[in-house]
Amino acid sequence: MPRKKRRNYARLSSMDRIAIQHGLDDGMGFREIAKATHRDPSTVSREVKRNRTLWRGGL
Repeated sequence: MPRKKRRNYARLSSMDRIAIQHGLDDGMGFREIAKATHRDPSTVSREVKRNRTLWRGGL
């Protein structure tokens, strides 16, 4: 049985998360934020989805 390949994911730093927050506050899209932080747009999207209540300031 072949082994599954493990992907090597780098975690977002607190500075990356702050940059995402500032980008959202400035009205930037996920692709713009991703380009500015040198991350994949899907990484930014997942981070915002995962922490939606934090980005929007509450429930």
